[in-house]
Amino acid sequence: MAIANLKKDSPTTTNSQNVNVIVNTATSNPDKKVAYPKIDNGLPPPPPTPPTQDDNPYANLPNEPTPVTRDIESAMRKTEEISESIEEKENTIKALTLIIDIIQNNPLLVNKYIVAEMETLSELIRLITNSEEVEIDTDDIECYCSQPKYRIIRRIFIKKQGDIYSLSQAPVVMRLFDNYKISLNFVI
Repeated sequence: MAIANLKKDSPTTTNSQNVNVIVNTATSNPDKKVAYPKIDNGLPPPPPTPPTQDDNPYANLPNEPTPVTRDIESAMRKTEEISESIEEKENTIKALTLIIDIIQNNPLLVNKYIVAEMETLSELIRLITNSEEVEIDTDDIECYCSQPKYRIIRRIFIKKQGDIYSLSQAPVVMRLFDNYKISLNFVI
């Protein structure tokens, strides 16, 4: 059994520290004042000076918070805004659920786009656009020699608040369908 000599075999380190102190006196810098200790002359100290507005930014705050009051009309408007917001969020949740359902259950892909069923696609468009009715105009099936698996969409119309719009007038909705790779050119 070998015994190691720890003093001889261990590396050693030495620590040294240098401190430089520079003292400036009033004679070297006549513009700067030097603080000298105060001498107690037996007199009471002067009263403290009250803080100015610049010293205390909280000096002008009111002592009590003012209560917020509102009337019945503003409360009813706020309630209606909240209920509309909740309805929009519920429609968004339903639309996202339909998108997941379309992606999971539709095996037909055309150019990497998912082809949805006509009823599902119209319900999805209705939820996303908050419209009352969606009409999808497709090619006639009788024009083909054999019945195809999909139909070509000509136009999609949206009825909202009594007005009829084309879906092509809503680029945000078109981009949403493009991002989720859901086809707006074909339906099953």
